[in-house]
Amino acid sequence: MDGIVAIACVFIAGLAGSQLTEVTNHSKIAFPIQKWASETAGKGGLRGFVAALVSCPFCFSHWACGGVMLLLLGAAAVTMYADPWIAPVLAFVPFALAATRVANLSNDVLYDYLRTPKHYVEEPEDLEVDDGPEDTQLG
Repeated sequence: MDGIVAIACVFIAGLAGSQLTEVTNHSKIAFPIQKWASETAGKGGLRGFVAALVSCPFCFSHWACGGVMLLLLGAAAVTMYADPWIAPVLAFVPFALAATRVANLSNDVLYDYLRTPKHYVEEPEDLEVDDGPEDTQLG
């Protein structure tokens, strides 16, 4: 059973790290982070390293998945060696991010099938849908 749990943790960490990377690099809410990273990335030192890391989705994904794995390992360790009520608190963020990523991916794949017209549209022809590239990256 331990092997299945380990595989599940890696899968959850991958989904959660992917979502964290997506939010950090493509969402409007993280715009201040993106702006700071673009202004600081070439300056060297620890701040320059962190800025370069945040501005590169590929680089950031490794650290995001590693951080999520640490949370999951911390939850497992707390369950074994301390009060078990702390484990769900530590595991909440990875599971919430993983669930959000699954929802986003399923929306991307099934977008054409899951869309429902707005209730106030009288005729389906009146519904304007723009499926341009800017519509697919909502943040």
